[in-house]
Amino acid sequence: MKVLYPFLILALFTGCSSHYGEVNSVGYAKGELVHTVILSLKDGVSQKWKDKIIGLLSTLSQIKEAQRLIVGTKARTKDSRAQQDYDLILQVSFKNQTALEAYSINTHHLNVRKKLKSDLGKAPVVYDYWVE
Repeated sequence: MKVLYPFLILALFTGCSSHYGEVNSVGYAKGELVHTVILSLKDGVSQKWKDKIIGLLSTLSQIKEAQRLIVGTKARTKDSRAQQDYDLILQVSFKNQTALEAYSINTHHLNVRKKLKSDLGKAPVVYDYWVE
């Protein structure tokens, strides 16, 4: 049995590092421009309607300038620093600023914004950054 312990420990670390790699496989490349939009939904929006909003946001990946797109929901953690007023986050990466500008005037993007406007509790927070 003592002979098996080193193999079990090796299997444990190999399994963890492999899983860790899968979790981070969506990472952005250095030099990409990431457009982040944090959304607050009106009080009373049902989970079913929220799911439809998530689906609508996901369709933005069809815009050719969008390289990667992630839609996320707020994690209910015990971190007192976490923003409580926001429900969804959208992150879209672009090759450069020209691509972001083309995306921002794309008809589909503008239609999605128009459709979502009535469901928002307040103006979205936008944060754009370059990946280092």
